[in-house]
Amino acid sequence: MSVFPKAKFSIVDFSTRYSSEESCRELFFRLRYPHGFFCPYCGGSETGSVRTRGLYRCKSCRKQISATSGTVFHGTHIKLNLWLWAMYLFTVDKRGCSAVQLMTKLRVTYKTAWYIYS
Repeated sequence: MSVFPKAKFSIVDFSTRYSSEESCRELFFRLRYPHGFFCPYCGGSETGSVRTRGLYRCKSCRKQISATSGTVFHGTHIKLNLWLWAMYLFTVDKRGCSAVQLMTKLRVTYKTAWYIYS
């Protein structure tokens, strides 16, 4: 089963599917572990979640794992749904999207828009 549907996403589909931080985190988790979860520490295959921190916990060794660790998204204070919206805006128009456009469309500061852009 593919993570993304075969047909094109409309803006309505995108906004309903990835409206919450949790749904975005689940998307990143599925992208990171497309063949099922495996713990990088012990190799365990079962996971639970630490909802208050947005992390996953291996049921074998109880280590906490982030779906975004090792990516550009890890350690930023920018919400994951803003990152996904920015990627959507980059790909929906063949000309791309500038930092100023990101700033106005996402309602973020120019500094944040530039960080996403670069």
